[in-house]
Amino acid sequence: IYSLGIIFYEMLSGAKPFVADSAMGLIHLHDTAPIPRLPAELERFQNIIDLMLAKDPAMRLSSMDELLACTEIAPA
Repeated sequence: IYSLGIIFYEMLSGAKPFVADSAMGLIHLHDTAPIPRLPAELERFQNIIDLMLAKDPAMRLSSMDELLACTEIAPA
């Protein structure tokens, strides 16, 4: 779910949520940096990004069923 959240953020914003000079720096940012904010025109998606990218795994969505339950997307 975390990886999907990263991709969703990139698709919405057109930018990577974290940028660093090295792989270790990037890993550190994923672990410690605040969840990135979307631009104002996309703020309606911020809650789902927050749930997908929560730093604490216990606070993060843990399944696609949970993801679908908190969105208006219905399973096919």
